[in-house]
Amino acid sequence: MALTVPFTGVLPPDPPPSTTTTTAPAPPPPAYPAAKPAPRPATTTLPKAPVKVAAPLAAPTSPPPPPAAGNGQVIAVSAADTGVNQLRAANGVAPLAWDLSMLGKAVSWAHHIADAGALSHSTLSSGMPAGWHTLGENVAVSSSLQGAFAALEASPPHRANILDARFTRFAVGVVLQNGRYWVTEEFLG
Repeated sequence: MALTVPFTGVLPPDPPPSTTTTTAPAPPPPAYPAAKPAPRPATTTLPKAPVKVAAPLAAPTSPPPPPAAGNGQVIAVSAADTGVNQLRAANGVAPLAWDLSMLGKAVSWAHHIADAGALSHSTLSSGMPAGWHTLGENVAVSSSLQGAFAALEASPPHRANILDARFTRFAVGVVLQNGRYWVTEEFLG
């Protein structure tokens, strides 16, 4: 049951955005009848500036809920709206392709963090298309959409995800809830 609190028109200050990346695990050995369970994929985290994260990365949260489960309004954005490819071009990095197969996860996670009222990271491989070698995720919240994108670009670890030449595709989910824009950027290479 959700508790509804009337919006007073006063927003707390925006917390800094959060970022994480992971690399694909080595292929598992062939399964035999007495095989041990496969090890969890290794997670590599970029150096972080102090950020507000609801759950530690070592204990990933459950898979994101379907988009319809969120209470906020989905804001449609295009690759051009995010400024990601403009920043990459300005830094001599190839543009990323907008990937609709990743959009559901990005929107679902934006709903999840908006409903939770706190930034956290998804289980990176959950909901991603097969065949990836490296994954990344940036999350942010701001009172303006451009403010969220600007905060990600200005933060060194988030900017590193945006400019990572290993990534070739991306999608961005945005949810507006209680006057705040909750943003999830998903990257795949």
